[in-house]
Amino acid sequence: MKDNIILLDTSLRDGGHLNDSRFGKDMILDTVLGLCKAGLDYIELGFLTTDDYDENVSLFRNVADARKVIPENSYDTRFALMAYRFDVNNIEDYDGGNVDLIRTTFHVYDFEEGIENCKKTINKGYKCSVNLINFYGAYTEEQKIENFKRINDLHPFAISMADTYGLLDMPEIEYIYELADKYLDKDITLGIHLHENKGISYAMAQRFLQLKSPERKALVDGTLYGIGEVPGNLRLEQICEFMNKYHGTDYKMDEIYSLIDKYYIKEKAKKDWDYELPYAISSKYGINRKYAQFLIEKGDVGMYDINKILSNVHGADKPSYNKVLAAKIYEDYKNNN
Repeated sequence: MKDNIILLDTSLRDGGHLNDSRFGKDMILDTVLGLCKAGLDYIELGFLTTDDYDENVSLFRNVADARKVIPENSYDTRFALMAYRFDVNNIEDYDGGNVDLIRTTFHVYDFEEGIENCKKTINKGYKCSVNLINFYGAYTEEQKIENFKRINDLHPFAISMADTYGLLDMPEIEYIYELADKYLDKDITLGIHLHENKGISYAMAQRFLQLKSPERKALVDGTLYGIGEVPGNLRLEQICEFMNKYHGTDYKMDEIYSLIDKYYIKEKAKKDWDYELPYAISSKYGINRKYAQFLIEKGDVGMYDINKILSNVHGADKPSYNKVLAAKIYEDYKNNN
């Protein structure tokens, strides 16, 4: 970490959406080792789960399972796990080791349950990151401010704002940073998790870091080669190069590029992820990416049609994918055009 900026890799967690986290033992171990050698500040190893541990899958029942993928020499890298619909009471108390961060993530509709899980995380001795899904789109300004006050009372290590549906442009990222910086206690780290719906996540990450106040730490998520559900995530290699160039860090890019060559180009060939226009259109309407995916898979609608069809998703159906509605608005459009 330099200039109070923390880079966190989430390739094995977020990338797991593509393959049910079944990367294979070698890819998991080599990814963690390579990122440690590269000098990453944090590696998010995967989701916490109640399933039995499988060495070929980046899912973990507890911290003891997670330690099985951490090399004996992890250099100065620290490690995180993600709790989503997982009761943190099911893991052991923090023991002073390098798995010290639990990222608890939740939607607007289960906010109270999520805050309770954050309290459990802190009571167990871990650093807690409050990861708010669709932060910009799901909450009114009044709710955002109230949430910041609630989070001040909780006083976690960090709050990370996920741009779940790719809604953010430059004015929005400036708005949410300035609002958070105004209402959040200064010793709470402010993080961002960006998706590539509009093909601008690298520019957005740079702007986020330009906005950073000197007295507050920033946390930026990225993934190797942008791995994640289409349209993918901020590319870790880009933000590492940026940090090396403008903030004097020394992330070892040879290690990162070697991992991309060995594993991540091949993963992308199996199941592609990257900017695609239908996902930019879905982000314009602030709706779940799966509506765009549904129309792409139909194979008989163009961009003009997709724009028209997606404009018919409203209200509670926008963030939560409604496959019945998706089929209906598609059929209605086809029958009338």
